[in-house]
Amino acid sequence: DVLRMATNSYYQVIPQRFDIANIKNPIPIFSLSHPNSDRWYKNKNISLSWPLFSGGTYYYSLSNNSDLKVEDKILSTTNNQIDTSVNEDGIYYFHLQVKDSIGKSGPVSNFKIMIDGTPPLVPNIRASSETIKKGDILRLDFTSEDALSGLQSGFYVKINNGVFLPVKPPFYIPFLETGNYPIVVRVFDKANNFSDSTITIHVIN
Repeated sequence: DVLRMATNSYYQVIPQRFDIANIKNPIPIFSLSHPNSDRWYKNKNISLSWPLFSGGTYYYSLSNNSDLKVEDKILSTTNNQIDTSVNEDGIYYFHLQVKDSIGKSGPVSNFKIMIDGTPPLVPNIRASSETIKKGDILRLDFTSEDALSGLQSGFYVKINNGVFLPVKPPFYIPFLETGNYPIVVRVFDKANNFSDSTITIHVIN
C-alpha cells in the first residue's frame, strides 16, 4: 500500500524504535507548531521535541545559520522538548546534539523553521472606471507583493456583504442594478497572512 495524499497532515519516516535515541545517529527532531520544514508559518512561538536518550544531555541552538557556527549561542537541557520563540521573521535552524554520561557526543541534527508573520502589501486595485452605467461590465485588475514567503496563487473578491470568491486578474463583473457597490480584494501570502483593499463602484442609469 502506498500513501498517495495527505491533507493537513505531515509524516516523517524514521527507523523503528524512534522513541529511543542512538548516540551514533542524528536525532530526529519534531515540531508540533512548525511540522513541515518546507512550509512557511506565521507563528513565532516554536515547540520542538525529539526522542529520549537516557542519561544524556542535549546541547542546542536556534539561529539563522544553516550549520552550527562558533558565534551561535549554545544552551543545554536534559529534557527532550523545548518551547521557545523568535522576535523577527526569517528562516531559522534548530541544531541539536546529545552527549552521553561519559562525555561521548553524537552527530549534530538540524531542523529548518520558516517564519513570516508580516502580511503582504495591500492589493493595488485598478478599475476600468469607478462610475459605470447600469448593464455595463467592469474590468478589475489587482496586484500585490510579499517579500519573504511570497504570494499564494490568485486573489479573493467580495462584493457588498457577500462571500469571498477566488479569482485571478483581470476580473470582469456585470452590474445590472444601480447603486453603490463596495468591492473588497484580499490576498494571502504563503504563511496565511492576508491584506485587504476596498474600492467602491458607483452604478448609475
